[in-house]
Amino acid sequence: MHPAQDWYDGAIPGFMNLSFLHSEVINKNLDFVIGGNFNLDQGYIGPAPPMGYLPPDLKKSLLLTDSIPTFTNQDMLKERARLNFGLRYHSKKVSGLSYGINGNGMVNKTNMVLAWLSDSTGLYRGYPGAVFLEKQTFFNLDPFIKYDAGNGVTHSLVTRVFHTDDEITNNQSTNGTLYYAEYQLQKKYEDISLNFTGGLVGSLSTTHAQLYDSSGSPNNKVTNVAEYVQIDKKFWDVLNISGGVRYEYFQTNNLEGVTHPIARAGANLQILRATWLRASYGDGYRYPTITERYISTKAGLFGVFPNPGLQPETSQNFEMGLKQGFKIGNCMGYLDAAAFQQNYHNTIEYLFGVWDPTVSLVGFKFVNTGDSRVSGADISMACATPETNKNFGVTVLAGYTYVDPVSLTPNRVYAVTKNLQGGIGDSVTYKNSSLNPAGNVLKYRFKNMVKLDVETRIHKFGVGVSYRYYSKMQNIDTAFAQIESLTKTINTAYPQFQTIDILNYWETHKSFSVFDARVSYKLTSKHKLSIVCNNVFNVAYFLRPLKIEPPRTTAIQYVYSF
Repeated sequence: MHPAQDWYDGAIPGFMNLSFLHSEVINKNLDFVIGGNFNLDQGYIGPAPPMGYLPPDLKKSLLLTDSIPTFTNQDMLKERARLNFGLRYHSKKVSGLSYGINGNGMVNKTNMVLAWLSDSTGLYRGYPGAVFLEKQTFFNLDPFIKYDAGNGVTHSLVTRVFHTDDEITNNQSTNGTLYYAEYQLQKKYEDISLNFTGGLVGSLSTTHAQLYDSSGSPNNKVTNVAEYVQIDKKFWDVLNISGGVRYEYFQTNNLEGVTHPIARAGANLQILRATWLRASYGDGYRYPTITERYISTKAGLFGVFPNPGLQPETSQNFEMGLKQGFKIGNCMGYLDAAAFQQNYHNTIEYLFGVWDPTVSLVGFKFVNTGDSRVSGADISMACATPETNKNFGVTVLAGYTYVDPVSLTPNRVYAVTKNLQGGIGDSVTYKNSSLNPAGNVLKYRFKNMVKLDVETRIHKFGVGVSYRYYSKMQNIDTAFAQIESLTKTINTAYPQFQTIDILNYWETHKSFSVFDARVSYKLTSKHKLSIVCNNVFNVAYFLRPLKIEPPRTTAIQYVYSF
C-alpha cells in the first residue's frame, strides 16, 4: 500500500532540520553554552478531506453542533524554532562557589491527529473533525547556585520558571506557568564510605484554559511540596547499599491536600571480578494532573471527558538483576538480565469509550481501573571495540523485553456511562470493555519487544542497521467496535459519511518488524556526511489505535564541527 494515496497534491512530504551548538570557557571562570534548532516538516499525515453535506437531522443525532473545519497542506506544515543558552560563573573570591542561569525558548506550529481516515487507503490522512492545529510558545529560565565547602559538604539550589502558551483550534487554547525550586544538601563521609543526601522541593503549577472549567473555573493550580533523605553506603569495596524516603504533599485548587510517603532501597553486590548482582524496591505515587481531572472538550465525533473524582495511583516496584562483563578478542561489553514486577493500586488509564452520548458519541477519559500488575524480564547486551582503532570498529546494542500486564480486578465497576437521554447507562468493567479479555491482559500493551542496533566503522565509512520488533497488541477497548459499527450503519444511508475502521487492521496485524539503516562518510576531521533511512521496508504499523506511525523516511545529514 502506498502511503496517503498522494494526499500531498503538490506539497512535498519532506522535512528540513538545522541545528547548532557552541560552548566555551571565557576567562577561565565563565562557562558559556548556546544552541539552537530550526525545523520544517510537512509531516506524513495529510489533512482530513471535507466531510460533505450532512442532513440537519443526522448532524443533530451525531451531536455535530459545530461545523467541521477543513485544513490544507499548508495548515498542516510544522514549523519549529528553538534557542537555548547556559551561563555558569565560578567565583574567584569564594572557592567552590558557582552560579548561573540556563534558559530555553521555543515557538512551534504543529498539529494533532486523533484518528486516521480509514484503515486502508486513508491510513495517512486525518479523520474529519479529529485534526487540531496548534501554535505553541514555551520558555523556561533556570537560575541555580552551588557551593562545595571542600570538607565533603555541598549545597545546591536549583530553580525554574516554565511558561507555556498553547493556541489550539476549536477553542481549546491553554496557558500556564510552573514555578519550581529545590534545595539539596550532600555530605560525604570518606572514612566510613557513606554519602548523605537530603533536600526540600516545592512547585506551583497554574493553568488558565476553558478546557478545564469543569472544575468550576478556567483557572486551576496544583501545589506540591516534598522533603527527602537518602543514604548510600559501601561495604568492603564490593557491596553498595542505598535507601531513602520522600514525603509528598499535593493539593489541587482548594481541595483537601493529600500526603504520601515514598520509600526506596537497593543493593549492588560484586560477586566476581566482572559480575554484579543487584536488587531494588521502590514505591510509586502518581497524583492526577489538572488535565486528567478536568479536561472537557469535543472535536467532531470525538470527545475528551473530565473525571473530577480521579484518585491518585500508587505502586510498588521490585527488580532483581545480574550484570556480567565480558571480553571477546578486542571487543568489550556486558550482558544484563533482570526480572521485575510492578503492582499498581487505583491504576490510572486513558481509555476510549462511550462516556456521555449527550455530549459526544465516543471519546477518551482518565479513569481508575482498579488494581493491576506488570511483571516481566529484560535482557540487554552492549559491546564495542576500542575507539583508539581509527581504521575499524564495531558497536552492538541489543535488548529483549517481555511483559505480562494484567488486571487484578477484571470485574470491578470503575465507571458508569450515560444513555442518550442523559440518564444512567451501563456499568463499565475491564471485562465488558475489552475486545479480548482472555488472560486479563491490559489494553494497548505489547508483550514482546526487541531492539537491535549494529554499527560498523571502516576507515572513514560507517554503516549501521537497527531493528525493532513489537508483538501483537492483544487488547483494545470495545468502544472501537461500537463506533465502527455505528459509522458503517450511517455510511449505508449517507455514503458521504466516512466510516471509522480499526477492527480489521487490529485483528490481522499480528506483529511489526521495523528496520532502519544509515551510511556515513567522514570527509575530513571536521566534515561528516550521512544518509539515514528509517522504516526501510515502509512497514505500516501503529503503537496506538487509529494513529499510524511514520512510513519510510530518508534524510541527508551534514555535520560541521569547529
